[in-house]
Amino acid sequence: MSNDIILSGNEETLKPIITAIIALKQMLDGKDIGQFIGQPIEETVRASPHTTRLIITFYSVQNPPWKSIFPGKRLIRATYKVPDVDKRKMTWRNIKAACGGDNGYMWGRFLTTIGLSNGRQIQAYGATEQDAEERARAFLTLSKADLVTISTTEQKKEGRRATDQFLYKEPTRIYPAYFNIINSQRIVKESLKLLNKESNQKRKSTLSGDFMEYGSGKIDLWRSKEPSESKIMIQRALRPLTDDD
Repeated sequence: MSNDIILSGNEETLKPIITAIIALKQMLDGKDIGQFIGQPIEETVRASPHTTRLIITFYSVQNPPWKSIFPGKRLIRATYKVPDVDKRKMTWRNIKAACGGDNGYMWGRFLTTIGLSNGRQIQAYGATEQDAEERARAFLTLSKADLVTISTTEQKKEGRRATDQFLYKEPTRIYPAYFNIINSQRIVKESLKLLNKESNQKRKSTLSGDFMEYGSGKIDLWRSKEPSESKIMIQRALRPLTDDD
């Protein structure tokens, strides 16, 4: 199925549609629609618009290629999001430290959820309740938002989880692989620039453009030393919007 969305119309008509589609994509990104069932409507409504967020990816192997080393054993991939990042703390070293350093941490069936003052959440899985809470709190240090609530739940090895290895989270060490910094305000700005450009060329507008300037791009965490280009990539993602953008 194609990820392209084709829109046609003038700028004033399309501007609110583009913004709504981008917001919907962000809300659904990486989620099963069933996750929204049972969520109080007031929590969804109160959630602040995304500004700049950090997305961190872990794997159960330390180095690429991201493939399982042992035959018959699945590769674990875990992705965590930190909303409203604190720009002062957005350094490669700080992010690597929040991930547990080179050795990562023990992932598993316990899930800690931190409710934030901006209406959003930070979550982390751990092999024990302590592992999960420590990792979630470490991610929290990278956000400007404050902790409002914190809870930890356990996925028990019962029912389908007792027989399906893909549903049950066996304790596994996972390692930081890479991260991205996504500047949502720049996404909207860049999409409107693309719209104006293509309107001038009398072409249909599309949201599938290559928005090189809305985020940092993928920055490696699996390396023992900071990549030489990481500082520039982080600065590019965090720089404020101007009229010249």
